[in-house]
Amino acid sequence: MRPLRRNRTSQFSPAEGGLLCQHHKRGMQISPEAVELLQKILGGELAAALNAPESQTTKEIDAIASMAIEYFLERKSNQRKILRT
Repeated sequence: MRPLRRNRTSQFSPAEGGLLCQHHKRGMQISPEAVELLQKILGGELAAALNAPESQTTKEIDAIASMAIEYFLERKSNQRKILRT
């Protein structure tokens, strides 16, 4: 596993475990600014992130959150279907 490099585009894929380095071509491409804001959110600075003005970066974070929620809800739904059979 390689560490993420600053100032480089990364990828995001819930199916692959979340944030991926720029060498992975799966998932949604996200900017270094979105990675930085995501680190703030996950690092306990949610209030600061929520107060950030709307920008391309906040739109990327919104898309990442939606993608992750949809993935995990679909996965949970599929698990329930399997358990019922």
